[in-house]
Amino acid sequence: MIIISPALLVPDAIKTHRPSAGLAFRDAGANFEAIARSQILDLPMDVTCTAMVGTILTQMLDFAKSHDWQTPLLVSCTLGLSRSPAAAMIIACATNPSRDEAEIAKALRRAAPCSDPHLMMIAAADEMLDRDGRMIDALDEMGPPRGECI
Repeated sequence: MIIISPALLVPDAIKTHRPSAGLAFRDAGANFEAIARSQILDLPMDVTCTAMVGTILTQMLDFAKSHDWQTPLLVSCTLGLSRSPAAAMIIACATNPSRDEAEIAKALRRAAPCSDPHLMMIAAADEMLDRDGRMIDALDEMGPPRGECI
């Protein structure tokens, strides 16, 4: 299970879901104190540089491969709306290579109605994972964000 949380609500997400690991875009200073430091991947805030995105994706996917999926993985960014939903979708696609991208995107939309996954991250991951544009198509199919956020 992948839990998406805005930075402000990370302590509540940890208390509720008991993740054993966390992946954090650290610009917001989320409090991950309840998770062992060795089980937290700190990622840079800026995912707008094409060269940086490839490095971030490689780190994310390596981290996800080493995760014990018997417990949840917590993914956080400032608002939990763009980078962390993109990371969750990318990790779900990478760890479930036979699962349909549209199915993953629909599950993401149900779980986080106001999410708007970061397009550059998804496009780079689509290429890296050889998904032939299906991850981008899945974003289009999931439609625009809806509902109230935080």
